[in-house]
Order: sequence, then C-alpha cells, then structure tokens
Amino acid sequence: MCPLPVRGCCLPYPLHDSVGGMKIEHREEEARFVASLNGAEAELTYRQVAPGVLDYNHTWVPPELRGGGVGGALVRFALDHAREQGYAVRASCSFVARFLEH
Repeated sequence: MCPLPVRGCCLPYPLHDSVGGMKIEHREEEARFVASLNGAEAELTYRQVAPGVLDYNHTWVPPELRGGGVGGALVRFALDHAREQGYAVRASCSFVARFLEH
C-alpha cells in the first residue's frame, strides 16, 4: 500500500487538545495517540516505516466510548500531527483507511 500524503490534506477544522471534555494527546515515547474521556482511554498506534512515513496500524476504542465520535476525533488528531510534522501516512489500520476514504 502506498503512503498517503497528508501535506495539504483538508480537514474540516483543526483539532485541539481537548474536544467535548475529551483530552487527546500524542505519547511519542509510546508511539501512540490517546483520547481520554470519563476515565476511559482510546488509542491509535503507529510506527515509522520509512523516513517521513508513519504507518497508523491500530485503533482501539473501549465499548463505553464507541459510537460517540471518539475514534474519528483520534484519527483527525493523528492526521493533523502528521500534516504539521510533514509526514506521509500509510493506513494499515482498517478504521483509519475507511476514515481516509470519506
């Protein structure tokens, strides 16, 4: 699968660190993005597969947070990060791949 460039990707709005009481952060040392809400955590993990290319390889949202847009917010945040840092993204995670199709 070819990396998808996200430089110039048009997202509807910039995602900030806190959305609707949800805190989203990049934990670089753990190679993941984490969304926290009401004591529960969702995550999107990645690895750098080549210089300038991140593979977003897994997304998990706990059952109590599913259906509320947490996964989508996490993907938007991760894509914003990639764009701001000049990375291309490869989406081996099916959730991220479907998100990018829309």
